[in-house]
Amino acid sequence: MRIFKAVFFIAYCLSFFAQASTIKVCIDHYPPLQILSEQPKGESIAALKELAKLLGHKLEFIPGPNFARCLRMLELGQVDVLAGLVDDPSRHNFAHFVPYQADDGYIFVSRIDSPDIVNFDDLSKHLVGITKNTKYFKQLETEQAIKKVLIKDISSGLKMLLRKRIDVIVTSKTILQSTQNELGDIDIDSKIKINPYRYHTQRNLCFALSKKSKLTFTANDLLKIQQAARQQVFSKVIEEFILQNPELYSTAKQ
Repeated sequence: MRIFKAVFFIAYCLSFFAQASTIKVCIDHYPPLQILSEQPKGESIAALKELAKLLGHKLEFIPGPNFARCLRMLELGQVDVLAGLVDDPSRHNFAHFVPYQADDGYIFVSRIDSPDIVNFDDLSKHLVGITKNTKYFKQLETEQAIKKVLIKDISSGLKMLLRKRIDVIVTSKTILQSTQNELGDIDIDSKIKINPYRYHTQRNLCFALSKKSKLTFTANDLLKIQQAARQQVFSKVIEEFILQNPELYSTAKQ
């Protein structure tokens, strides 16, 4: 009986260790950063694989319906890490942030026949589509004169734009082009435009490590990630992904 209990205890401990050594990551469909498929891929996926290798963990992807749900799972400790997040004080109560890649600037997409948006104030004349829980920039987030409409994702936003349910989408060039490629059965190029007004960010994308994670992210782990980021380890694997998937990065309409 004692031998049985000992074997059971050892098996339990090994099982717990196996679970604890797996990094759980929530990913939603957000090309080219994250592409849901049988074998998930994308810029963030490439960075996450490198992160797992660096820390000596396995990686488990958990599909999420949208970014807001993934963020909530991180907050609750149901997943351990998210990639591609912007560091913001409002998120510090539930996650540690480690930067690994420069963030893109924002473009403003509207219908081809609409007046050009040449400065920030022009946005107040339009219904602007934004995604939930995305950190854009303070001026856009706080300006009361701009009417904002929540959209599920950029794909849904483009469809709403063409149906005249919104007037503007805020996104990046790479995300716009990847979304257009996925909506290849819809003639979008001749119906939308990228406006003269752009917003250039000076910030980084980060790994967000849940403070409620069952994994223990030590100070040494954080130091390893920071050092790898400084050595451009994550940037290099992202560049490799871009080179290997040129179809996601065709030149967007200017």
